[in-house]
Amino acid sequence: MNVADHSTLLIKSAARRLLDIRLPLIVDRAVEQTIHDEPTYSGGPVSRDDLSYHMDRTMRLALTRLVGDDIPDALRSAALEVGRIRAHQNVPLSSVLHAFRIDLKTLWEALIAEGHDLDAGTRADFLERSSLMVWEAVEANTEEVVAGYQVARGNREEMRSAAF
Repeated sequence: MNVADHSTLLIKSAARRLLDIRLPLIVDRAVEQTIHDEPTYSGGPVSRDDLSYHMDRTMRLALTRLVGDDIPDALRSAALEVGRIRAHQNVPLSSVLHAFRIDLKTLWEALIAEGHDLDAGTRADFLERSSLMVWEAVEANTEEVVAGYQVARGNREEMRSAAF
């Protein structure tokens, strides 16, 4: 087994632990950070419960992608749905994307913590490979949230035009 394959297996194993054991803690941390860092989420139209619910779903989706499992039907459209909902709530797209960057940072920090006990050489490979894998998983979510947002905005503009 080459180094990249070994690192990938370690990352998938760490992502599985995050998904199965540490997800509530990760979501709580991301919710707190989002409310603290993004004004739109600290008094705007998005309730804490709504933010927690959708953040749990999008984190689950990203971790499922990292693990390499088939995405369950219940999660398949989670990021797309968030984009649509936030557009209807009039949350600026820049705020939605900032929240997704906070997701990326929180997920990355959790994965780093999972690899902390690896020996130095393995850890370097783990960190290098996981940075790419986490980026790809969160980027896929981000593309879907933007698509959902744009579709919802487009539909609102079409309805507005039709009404007038």
